[in-house]
Amino acid sequence: QRADVLQALRCLAIQLATYHAPDEVKLAAVYSAAEQAEWAWLRWLPHVWSDDRRRRYLADEATSTHGLMAALDELLNRRRARDDDKRSQAATHLPRVVLFVGSDALVAQEPVLPRLYAEGPALGIYVVVLAERAKALPRACRVLVKTSPHQGQVTDLEPVMATRTYVPDAALVELAQRFAAALAPIQLRTVAPATIPDAVNLLELLGARRVEDLNVLDRWRAQQPGARILPA
Repeated sequence: QRADVLQALRCLAIQLATYHAPDEVKLAAVYSAAEQAEWAWLRWLPHVWSDDRRRRYLADEATSTHGLMAALDELLNRRRARDDDKRSQAATHLPRVVLFVGSDALVAQEPVLPRLYAEGPALGIYVVVLAERAKALPRACRVLVKTSPHQGQVTDLEPVMATRTYVPDAALVELAQRFAAALAPIQLRTVAPATIPDAVNLLELLGARRVEDLNVLDRWRAQQPGARILPA
């Protein structure tokens, strides 16, 4: 049932946001405007913002969906190019991105979607598709989760099919709203990396304010051949 699927989504998003900082995991979502009340709580999570805080990775209509998918396409290209550079083979792709697709209609015409399914996991981008029937899911799915109020089932579809059961957590919309509101004001503390200056002023290096303060001639006479000029 759709209510069970949406509750499973809330539980998953809450766990991701709890255990990972916004610079480790970004959450993105595409959903129908008709379900706005079920998804609106996500907008308060710091994990849905771009690094420059200019946009949220949330979309509930065609234009915003296209913009979000274009941003993910660009991210795929950047990370693919980085992987192709031999100097960056050991680089990890952070932050990870988890995209929840709650509306098939909004993403149906987006050409980047097959790339996200095929290339995304290796580049740190994962897609979670919500549906009410297994047949409605894309063939590229690697894991199938069936959920109900009392028992869920997880099936790994590759490399070998294996199924296990679990007891679903409960997370009503009200709980998700309180959780997101509590995280909303949290900001990461950033420390600027130390940088080596491009140039050093000679007077500053020698501890002098003016050239006359250097007493160059006296220093020259006093120094042994090959010795450095040191501040007085």
